Amino acid sequence: MTLLYRIKRLVKADAHALVEGLEEPKWILAQAIRDMEEELEKQGAALEEKKEKWEKIHKSMEQIGADIASKESDIDLAIDEKREDIAKHLIKANIINRKSLETLADQKNVLSKDLERLEKEVKEKQKAYSDVCARSQNISFETVKSDAFDEAKKVVGKDSSLDHEVELEFLRRIKKRSSPSPKAMAQHGGKNEK
Repeated sequence: MTLLYRIKRLVKADAHALVEGLEEPKWILAQAIRDMEEELEKQGAALEEKKEKWEKIHKSMEQIGADIASKESDIDLAIDEKREDIAKHLIKANIINRKSLETLADQKNVLSKDLERLEKEVKEKQKAYSDVCARSQNISFETVKSDAFDEAKKVVGKDSSLDHEVELEFLRRIKKRSSPSPKAMAQHGGKNEK
């Protein structure tokens, strides 16, 4: 393993650890809910756009159908009056209209299937969103203490808070050993006399 690879892996691991340390469950959940809301808005807008397109196609089909019906009576009249040129012109217009009607019918069928699929998908996502929102209200997150004393304890650490007391106790014991107590002096003085 090369040194460069090991350094790269170490930096990458530290970066991941930093990001994981910054992630708090309540923030992640709140962001997930916002992302879900945004996705639902986008899909809702797409659904409305497709519905509007379907309505336009439907209205166009109704207009073309009415136009075909009115031209049929005109064709019959032109044939009865032996006006071949007018009858052929109206027949040509109706053939074009029927082809347009067929194309629009195909588009409407494809759009109807797409609308069904999208509506089903939106309903499923709305249900998932509602479930997540309902569950998030029941989750109790660990409260984060943010007063100055707790922050100071984090910075100083548990062991270093005892350093001062350990140092004082050490100095007391040294002082005790270097200066004999009155009782020890009496005992020590009594032994010399004997």
